[in-house]
Amino acid sequence: MVVWMAEQPLQPGRRYAIKLASTTVDGTVRDIEHRVDVNTLEKGRADQLGLNEIGLCHLVLEKTVAFDRYRDNRTMGAFIIIDRMTHVTVGAGMIRGKTEVGEDSLRPVSAHDRQVRLGHKPAWVVLPEGLDPKRLERNFFDRGYLPVIVNYGLEGDWRAKAEALCHAGLIVLVAGMPVDCTQDDYPENAIFMGNDISAIDNVLSNI
Repeated sequence: MVVWMAEQPLQPGRRYAIKLASTTVDGTVRDIEHRVDVNTLEKGRADQLGLNEIGLCHLVLEKTVAFDRYRDNRTMGAFIIIDRMTHVTVGAGMIRGKTEVGEDSLRPVSAHDRQVRLGHKPAWVVLPEGLDPKRLERNFFDRGYLPVIVNYGLEGDWRAKAEALCHAGLIVLVAGMPVDCTQDDYPENAIFMGNDISAIDNVLSNI
């Protein structure tokens, strides 16, 4: 059972740090079985949990940890959820037991799954000649995004590579694309970066 303590809702599929006693491990909330109305105690369907909402959730951890049910051991049966970027505690929970992994674990990964996990939509960002792509990559990365540089025309089938990375949910920074390129050289939804790196805020508003 999880109590959510942050303004930004809990999103199934997004990676969080889970701290149980002295152990911290990355993990995700696989799904929310139901949300509990704190006034009526009625159970209802939920895709996310908002501030001060309570729900029964299934967590998947990236490493095996020792735990107990909360009713048996309050120390080993309680945990907190930490935002991996801000290191702020965003939730707390009590363990009711272990859930066996079912066939749902074989469900194909969707574009939405990737977006939730990475925290942003995929994007194809075209950089003008003269703008340092590595500096821009660092700027994106430090803001919590996952960018990757693809050099126009210098890496074999660069377009196929860029499309594959974008399909995987990443932000593709296409460097060195000449100003005389045609519409066929980039996708219709491509975002064009200005010559000033300060324009990054305008770019991020579209992602």
